Amino acid sequence: MKTLHLTTIALVLVLSSQLAYATTYGGHLGPITIQMPFMKTNSTGTITIKYAVYYPQNDTFDTTFAVYDSRLQNTEPFTLKDLTINAEPKSINLLENNTVTYTIVAKNNIKGVYGIGPIFPCSKYSLVVGLNESEIMPSTLFRLSMPVHCGVISSDAPVREIINYDGIVLKNVTRTQDQFSPIEQIQLGSNSTDVQCKQGLDLIIKTHDNMPACVKPDTANILAKRGWARQIAFEPNIASNHPIELVSIKSVPPVNPGGPVIELTLKNTGTTPITNLKAILQLSNNYTFDFNNVTPATPLAPDSSISDTKILIGAGFRTESAYPLVISGIENDMLPFRYSVGVNIR
Repeated sequence: MKTLHLTTIALVLVLSSQLAYATTYGGHLGPITIQMPFMKTNSTGTITIKYAVYYPQNDTFDTTFAVYDSRLQNTEPFTLKDLTINAEPKSINLLENNTVTYTIVAKNNIKGVYGIGPIFPCSKYSLVVGLNESEIMPSTLFRLSMPVHCGVISSDAPVREIINYDGIVLKNVTRTQDQFSPIEQIQLGSNSTDVQCKQGLDLIIKTHDNMPACVKPDTANILAKRGWARQIAFEPNIASNHPIELVSIKSVPPVNPGGPVIELTLKNTGTTPITNLKAILQLSNNYTFDFNNVTPATPLAPDSSISDTKILIGAGFRTESAYPLVISGIENDMLPFRYSVGVNIR
């Protein structure tokens, strides 16, 4: 009887074994979501994995894994005694399918995001210990969203499937586009001109490399005057020469337990057709109204109105408070516009 070791047979590209997804509207990103396992510090959790053997042979497979410092998000230096993992059984025979239980023990008030590997061959699998969803940094989600290059895949290795957690809870962690850096947004699929900046910063495109950056408004003006950048940032308040006017923004039926259903109606008050249009309502998260019917082939004509409805998942608002609504688009397939107006939701 011999122990089977994985051998490199090809260079492959694999995505994280954890669920990562982002909604993209053209070049605009929606929220980025990662499904991550959480466990409490100073606790014990288990992960049960089923090994399905597609190429049976009279060999054994070593099921022992290691916990390692994945350098994702750790509050203190990592030591092996603080986080341990034990497999039972420690090896399996490849003549039959098997189930293995991994017991993970977190001690000494350890907190952070750590790697367990390889739960799946050639992948990233991260465990959150002692933190809650709100404490996960956007940079952690960004790194888990990116693909991994590796070559440790063997045709005779057993296929692994997680079938149970105990003391470990799967949770979705979501971050909005503006919580990622401009470069991260580009790498996640956003267009340069659709990069979103944090409140108080303006978007510029650097002239020497056409890359986006978020800077203070005064800095944006200086760089634009010197010809070092062009400004994409919206104007601080609505002006009379803007082609789009807010008609209404209001709650409409049916009642949705996940969040209010909001209808936004805009009107073309200019003299030229609008060939691209969208609006972003900034509450606790950013919510994008995509007017997909407004295109160069089907423009929004002068003096015409259009509506879009969106469920604001997890949102809350006060009817007496004003919230920023960022309106952007293109006039006559030539002239882009982008500005903000305060709105009261009724």
